[in-house]
Amino acid sequence: MASAAVSSKITLAEYLRMPETLQPTEILNGEVFEMPTPAPDHQLVVHAIGTLLTAPVNATGFGRVFLSPLDLLIREHPLTIRQPDVFVVAADELARHPGYRRSLPMRVRPLLVVEVLSPSNFPRLMEQRLADYGSLGVEEVWLVSLEAETVEVLRLAGDTYRLEGRYAGDERIVSPALPHLEITTAQLFA
Repeated sequence: MASAAVSSKITLAEYLRMPETLQPTEILNGEVFEMPTPAPDHQLVVHAIGTLLTAPVNATGFGRVFLSPLDLLIREHPLTIRQPDVFVVAADELARHPGYRRSLPMRVRPLLVVEVLSPSNFPRLMEQRLADYGSLGVEEVWLVSLEAETVEVLRLAGDTYRLEGRYAGDERIVSPALPHLEITTAQLFA
């Protein structure tokens, strides 16, 4: 199911007056798009990823793990806000934004973004997402395929992402952003 624009172009000030919602919503170049509600298998994998990342990230004081729906500011003009499925922000980056716990959209640079692919994530849309994450300087993106039960780890190289590794089954996911991570692809789909 494709997303649909629901209003004309908005500004950050107008966005800040919008009511809180749990409906997945993104703003792309000032246009508001309501995204389809994720399927249960999508949400189960998002939850598993969040759970598996939270313990090692929090235990080391490395940073924090955030789950969708949570607004991440890409740029103010034209307003672009994404809602990654999961993202990790390092503690030093959070320290530069002391009010991050109470303000939206979040104005941080994630170290890692995870996107669980849905039928609506056709290649052109994913290219736009990656370009937006690259513009923030997000070092690593995971693309998680529900259909193939794989994880592709992409690393930012210049202004584009290159495939660092593809993992399936009992293979340990090798994450340069989180080098001490000890999880397998199979754990995401259990």
